[in-house]
Amino acid sequence: MNLSDQLKESAHWFDAAEDDRDAARILAKQGMHAAACFHAQQALEKAFKGLLVANGRIPKTYSIEELSAMVPIEGGWEEREVTKLDRFYIAARYPDALPSGSTARKHFTQKDAHEAISIAQGGMDILSQWAASLGVPLTVAAPSQGPATDKKSK
Repeated sequence: MNLSDQLKESAHWFDAAEDDRDAARILAKQGMHAAACFHAQQALEKAFKGLLVANGRIPKTYSIEELSAMVPIEGGWEEREVTKLDRFYIAARYPDALPSGSTARKHFTQKDAHEAISIAQGGMDILSQWAASLGVPLTVAAPSQGPATDKKSK
């Protein structure tokens, strides 16, 4: 894949990340906190992959911890903050991933959803700025918004 194709592919990853972030916000508004947490995790995972694709890497992992180790950003975020999202990848979707008697619907709260969306958005902001500096043709993203606000028109 040549550099131009890598940058276009990277932009597709960032578009998908924005869709997941927007889905997380909508789900949080509807009280579907576990699903909102999962989509927040997906948003940041896809943003990491978008940046890595722009640099010619196509990672085969779903772990924010592993992806963040591939993107050495000094400052900007606490690595431990972004890796908090890993707990939502499986537990927010599968009933057998939680302690007996618990369900994702009962386990994940509005606070969890808002924190997940906030962490995802912060990471996405940093990663998209870096991607833009590399020449990734990003669409005009909605400004950073709180976890449960509507996306403004592009």
